[in-house]
Amino acid sequence: MAKEQEPEKIEMTPEEIRALDKRIAAFSLTREDATLLGKTFHGYIWFASKLAQVTTTLHKLRKAFFGDKTEKSKASRSRKNKSRAANDAHAAASNDQLSDTEEDQQSVLAGKDKKSVPNQRLIKGHGRMSYEAYTPDEIVPVNHTFLRAGDPCPLLWGGKLYELSHPGIVIRIKGQSCAHVIRYEFGKLRCALCQAIFTAEAPADFPPEKYDAHFKANLVVQKYFMASPFYRQERYQKLLGIPLPDSTQWDLVESVADCTYPVLNVLEQMASNGTHINHDDTMVKILEVIRANKLKPDKKRKGMFTTCILTQSGGYKICLYYSGIKHGGENVARVLEKHDQSLPPIIRMCDALSANVPAALRTCSKSFKQ
Repeated sequence: MAKEQEPEKIEMTPEEIRALDKRIAAFSLTREDATLLGKTFHGYIWFASKLAQVTTTLHKLRKAFFGDKTEKSKASRSRKNKSRAANDAHAAASNDQLSDTEEDQQSVLAGKDKKSVPNQRLIKGHGRMSYEAYTPDEIVPVNHTFLRAGDPCPLLWGGKLYELSHPGIVIRIKGQSCAHVIRYEFGKLRCALCQAIFTAEAPADFPPEKYDAHFKANLVVQKYFMASPFYRQERYQKLLGIPLPDSTQWDLVESVADCTYPVLNVLEQMASNGTHINHDDTMVKILEVIRANKLKPDKKRKGMFTTCILTQSGGYKICLYYSGIKHGGENVARVLEKHDQSLPPIIRMCDALSANVPAALRTCSKSFKQ
């Protein structure tokens, strides 16, 4: 249908529509009403033909019946903006009547920021995380400067103040290095006559070691979970004013590894009694092995490998890594030595490399060959 045959847009108020409905019911239509109904009938015919031809879109139908964004909609948005500006001005005038201290107290007790919109409700899925999601490193109690529990209400209504069981909580996050450096300055006194020096005693919470367990664990996570090399951590800490050579990091990480051997033994025991096991080798460079190969050039085995062993034990997936001169089959054989013989053989999957299947290894793969 040509564009000039499109229905004319008719705008009517609800009162005009109700009045027209009454005139139709009373059979008292005017000439203007007949013209209006004719245009309405033309629009219905146009709409039915478009639906039958399926040559239009919902956007075009909406535009034909209700029109595009006109000056009327712009005026409506302008009225909304003016109304919003008036509300903001009213809120600003109300806030000006409060002192900064009172405003801060009200925002904290309400659990909101000073920059939040007044009377704004946070619905579910608003994207903000609750304070319970954070594990605080430090809790700072903030008490009233001039009010105490039991004091009369400052609004002079005769009531007494009592302390709420749940304080207003506000989260603030500060940036810092992975290390928190504390410098203890012990006071010293010297005798003017005998020149003896008296040093202050250490406080009760003085740590016995220079690097605590949390810092060592942080280095392990950065290296073996975040895959950040020691030299990169050294440069990063140097930027933050903390000298931390890569050799020192290695010594600290090794001390953590010595503490985890009991955990490794339990994981190997669980892995050996699992239902199935997968393993594979990859190349690795170990400085100690490279040095030994140079000192003994006639060594038969000079390769270096990292074996990844993945097992399923009940509802747990266990992943073990072994780096050295042993092949994957030898590392798996070490784990399966702890296998409970009363349990069925474990199902093993690996590639066809001969080093992955030593003669002493008894798994389901051996029965598959038969």
